[in-house]
Amino acid sequence: MPEQFRNLQLSDERSVRELCKDIWEGNDYVPDRFSSWIREDNSNPIGLFIDGELVALGNLAAAPDSPVAWIKGLRVNTSRQHEGHGTKLVEHMINLAKKRGIKKLRYATGSRNEHSVHLAKNLGFSVANSIGYFRLSNPYPQHPTPSPVTVPLAVDSERLHEVLSSTPELVESGTLPLLWEFEDKELEGLARLGNRTEFKLIVGDEGNAKGLFYGASVERNGSKTVTYSVFATDRGVFIDIMARILEELDNSGADRAAFFLGPRATEWAPSLLIVPDDYLDRRYLLLERGLEG
Repeated sequence: MPEQFRNLQLSDERSVRELCKDIWEGNDYVPDRFSSWIREDNSNPIGLFIDGELVALGNLAAAPDSPVAWIKGLRVNTSRQHEGHGTKLVEHMINLAKKRGIKKLRYATGSRNEHSVHLAKNLGFSVANSIGYFRLSNPYPQHPTPSPVTVPLAVDSERLHEVLSSTPELVESGTLPLLWEFEDKELEGLARLGNRTEFKLIVGDEGNAKGLFYGASVERNGSKTVTYSVFATDRGVFIDIMARILEELDNSGADRAAFFLGPRATEWAPSLLIVPDDYLDRRYLLLERGLEG
């Protein structure tokens, strides 16, 4: 069975859709993102073909102005799984990233995707961040009214970097999540995040930041999903942030929402009684592998 790795082209779109048609019950985002991957300067969609059939694909995406690259949208034909095609494709992408001078390769997936996590760890990736994760659908749960005396403060990336430097316990990890991806907590990463979202801080009476939240939305096939990332050092502040978010969702027209939670927010979230049982132990994972040496 002759194997071939090659860069995917727009003419491969039909094959991409065929490969993805049964993934996530036909709701996979990859076919809709594929044409964008082709156009984006920093993206390199790659396919593994056997006897001319596309059996696996993924996108090697370099972070702008960064020695970091991502493996995104890794997919294997559902009828050809457990044959090692995903491993072969990732190995190929690792070698390609090394040749391009990439210093670190990243991959994000859910903790329930055991096959994906196992594949990454077998190829030298390790968990760099693990955050709480759950979803809600419209209509959204009832919630308390946000505090009228607490006013979130919108800040830019430079101000947030100063806050996180002086209050590292607010975000203890080295990366922050947004839209199923992660960015570094350093100024360059925060600047990239700031181009896609608005940071909001909750500041206590003593002047210390006690909460951080921000969001972004995505629309696909006429459906709108809003994602939120929430960090807090105070339980009361966390509850107030969640009340604000749920109030915003009530007025957003979004069909669903996804939440990425820092460690304390993950601990406190079940007490809100809004986290679906199926998500109580779920985590969203960032896996990394260094490519130097």
